[in-house]
Amino acid sequence: ADLDRLPPPGPAQARRPADLAALIERIRAGGTPVRATGLDLIPIERLDLAYRVLQESLTNVLRHGGGAAAQVRVAVGDDLRIVVTDDGVGAVSAGRGYGLIGLAERVGFAGGSMTAGPGPAGGYRVEVVLPPAADRVVT
Repeated sequence: ADLDRLPPPGPAQARRPADLAALIERIRAGGTPVRATGLDLIPIERLDLAYRVLQESLTNVLRHGGGAAAQVRVAVGDDLRIVVTDDGVGAVSAGRGYGLIGLAERVGFAGGSMTAGPGPAGGYRVEVVLPPAADRVVT
């Protein structure tokens, strides 16, 4: 009954490049150093998904990294590659949490792939690879 009394939601706002920078600033304000490169390379049609990748990955560093610093690297070639790493102690528990599982599903729906786990030099690493968005239709 309470939900029926709520006004209908307005149209969703599309993400802007400034939203990525604002997200990183919020994570920094929470005490996690973040170094980011290549954010300006993200195609506009991939900003929503890129935002979710950064949001989940950086939130995990903040929650589970034990004061770790994070690095975000974006590269664009034949595909879009987003890599978020931290220099913390690595995964606290075995397996992935629901946030990473949901993120992997979202990335898969967009035709991409995601890997998450301990980094080669320690810490934790999330890597997302997305194809160009123009040719992909999700039903």
